[in-house]
Amino acid sequence: MTSLFIQRRKMKLSGLIFLVCLFSACSLGGNASVRNTATPQATPGTPAQIFQVKQESTYDGSNDPWTFTYKNVVIKIVSIDQKQSFADDPNTILRANWLFRLNLQVTNPNKNQLDLYWDQAWHLQIGTGSTLVPVEIEREETQPGTTNNWLDFPLNAKEDIHNVKLIVGELDELRIETSLAKAGDLQKYRSKSITTNTTFEYGNSEWKVEKITSSTSISVTNNDPTIGTYGRQAKMDSRYITFQMKATPKNNGINSELWKINEPSLLNGTSLSTDSLSHTDSQGPQGGTLPMLMDHFAQVQDGTLIFQAVVDEDGQPSILPVFMQLIFPPNPALNVGAVAINFSI
Repeated sequence: MTSLFIQRRKMKLSGLIFLVCLFSACSLGGNASVRNTATPQATPGTPAQIFQVKQESTYDGSNDPWTFTYKNVVIKIVSIDQKQSFADDPNTILRANWLFRLNLQVTNPNKNQLDLYWDQAWHLQIGTGSTLVPVEIEREETQPGTTNNWLDFPLNAKEDIHNVKLIVGELDELRIETSLAKAGDLQKYRSKSITTNTTFEYGNSEWKVEKITSSTSISVTNNDPTIGTYGRQAKMDSRYITFQMKATPKNNGINSELWKINEPSLLNGTSLSTDSLSHTDSQGPQGGTLPMLMDHFAQVQDGTLIFQAVVDEDGQPSILPVFMQLIFPPNPALNVGAVAINFSI
């Protein structure tokens, strides 16, 4: 009887010890499951970085001395002529004693026809200082592809060609000016590019600057199909600076993080502003622009950032030092430092 009592007490004590151990395991031993379901944390922030693009710029497009680009349409001055009348322009003789004809070859890279405002943006400056506009134009609209066109300007008398200058551009635009007697003036208006593979980490993405281009005009695509694609000329004393870039978001499981890229700035010695074209006016340049926000779920983003820089008459920065700087701003809240890319073009 006594042995049976002792045996029952041992069984109760063993059960109590088992329950205490089970409770302790639930309280202290659950850490393994917590580690497996923990929310991934953001990667460490990136420090401030400065890069120097060492590659030199090269000219783009045709090296023909009589070719230039206006509103992203390639114009070649084929020939000039002066007569009292032309067979294919019989009515102009009623409005002028002489005609100055400018023969052009026009290449429109867009899929829709364009209006180059021949009667507003094209001027002939003659020896007296007078500025003339065309009185007759062969084709008002510029069709896709390569076509020929002529402009007839009115003269009182035949002009010395050495005193004649062609000026192309509206009042608020960068104007193309060239002598019609000798070649060479158009060189400074040619596009220039730097091919570079400058890479850096910013925010939660890996970035690469593939190409930097300085140009007098760009092509813009509008969402309105009736407008389509058209060319835009830079403002007076300016150039477009286009960055062809690629961004690869990191696939590290960071949830609901969007990285703004709509705040970069372009510094030209002291100041420059972002051209709103890169994120308004539909999708900006033909070929697309980088989105305003980078989502880590997105695929590789390939596109452009476009700025407008004040330059001198030779297309160089108008403020010393003679370099430009693309800056991605810091984000202290995410421990992301600024990125600066210096270059000369």
